[in-house]
Amino acid sequence: MAAPIRHFLRLDDLTREELEYLFARTRVIKDRFKRYELYQPLRDRTLAMLEEAGFRCFKPQGAYYIMTDISAFGFSDDIAFTRHLIQEVGVAPVPGSSFYSNPTDGSQQVRFCFCKTDATLDEAARRLKKLRSNL
Repeated sequence: MAAPIRHFLRLDDLTREELEYLFARTRVIKDRFKRYELYQPLRDRTLAMLEEAGFRCFKPQGAYYIMTDISAFGFSDDIAFTRHLIQEVGVAPVPGSSFYSNPTDGSQQVRFCFCKTDATLDEAARRLKKLRSNL
């Protein structure tokens, strides 16, 4: 039975350029974790708000937006639904059809961005409560 092979990295064996690269990559990774820690509560809060308003949500794993299924609302397409949300509710999603090479594939989806301030999310939640009563 062969012994496991282990690779040991000794920092004093690296060139200055290799060290700079490693430290830069470490900073990038740390920055990504910081953003994740910042955005995860906003994502979870927005998911709950959208689900309470009647949306079926696709939980993102790393994006700062949430795609939703709007078929339960009974609109002909995402454009009509987006117009309704803007004019009657005061919340502006992005039509899902704009993200597909074949727009009909996204015609029952809209996208919401959640990298917003608490005040903006509070107001969106308040406005989305009107969605059910307007339908």
